[in-house]
Amino acid sequence: MIRGLAALVAALALGGRTPRARAAAELALSAVVLVNAVPILRQYVPIGIEDGRQLEALLHPEVIRNSGETVTAGDEYLPRASDRDVWFAQRPIDGPVVSASGPATWQTLRDGGTRIELATRAPAPARLRLARWAFPGWRVAIDGAPAEWSPSRWGTLELDVPAGDARVDVWLEPPLVRRAGLWFSALAGVAWVAGLVVARRRARASVASRA
Repeated sequence: MIRGLAALVAALALGGRTPRARAAAELALSAVVLVNAVPILRQYVPIGIEDGRQLEALLHPEVIRNSGETVTAGDEYLPRASDRDVWFAQRPIDGPVVSASGPATWQTLRDGGTRIELATRAPAPARLRLARWAFPGWRVAIDGAPAEWSPSRWGTLELDVPAGDARVDVWLEPPLVRRAGLWFSALAGVAWVAGLVVARRRARASVASRA
């Protein structure tokens, strides 16, 4: 946002200048930016081949998913009454499912951070507990119909699946504040483009009138 505002201000400031003056100003600004970045770039050391292989192995999605590492250093971002220790003590037994209240079976179709898809089969209604914190934005659909979920006593996500075969979709929607922020950013981007177009038209009109 700050870079876009700076670009808009620069476009407005140079709008009445000649093309040669604008090009000179852009080249000068680019040179200043590059010179400012040189000391920081010289501090970086390339990763060796062996270190790169180890880093690639450590950052593999399956390694991260099964390592039991916490996703936050504290509990300040977790829902209220969450038990941070449950993340280490009760790991998923298959896919994202930690436990089932009955003899239910399931097939994990998708196990993403904010998106889960399961195909379940149970002789009777069962409750599944998932390895996800019970944030307010979770949504559940069973066979395409909206369904309810509830937090467990550890602060994780629990939901009921019906008897028989079912398709369970679980996803996390961003909160209202974040959605509003995205819309605000989009509108700001549109306003920036519109302002840039107007500034260029004014600059062209000014140059044409001088000629």
